[in-house]
Amino acid sequence: MRTNSIFLVNLILMTTCEVFSLKITSLEILSSVPEGQNITFQCLYNVDRSKVAELDIKWYLGSSPSPFMVFLPHLQKEPQVVDHRFREKIVFSEGVVGSGFMMVNVTTDMSGVYTCKVSTNTEERIRRKRVTVYRPPAKISLDVS
Repeated sequence: MRTNSIFLVNLILMTTCEVFSLKITSLEILSSVPEGQNITFQCLYNVDRSKVAELDIKWYLGSSPSPFMVFLPHLQKEPQVVDHRFREKIVFSEGVVGSGFMMVNVTTDMSGVYTCKVSTNTEERIRRKRVTVYRPPAKISLDVS
């Protein structure tokens, strides 16, 4: 009976104590920005050193099943913009590392939920953030009586 109890305790511990070698630590994006400005996107993650060769980072906008950008850090120096709508809008700079980038001269149609998906062959992590690009009023007038 005692052997069965020890086995049961070990089984419970093994099934409830998951070990993750991949974690998104933060998703840094402004939640709102005026049209015509730039937005910096940064998806920060931790990955076990043994999984770096498997690392795959993808960015999505809205409910699109296709990413607009893909980054394989083990094989590429910088992410690849795969959606033609974003090719002239995305800039990579020295100040933005890893899967980070800057979207320049944003327009209202770029509003939506942005998803950063970081994965290896065995794990996947996702973070999302809504971004609103708004058109500021051209003129504000106030009448005081």
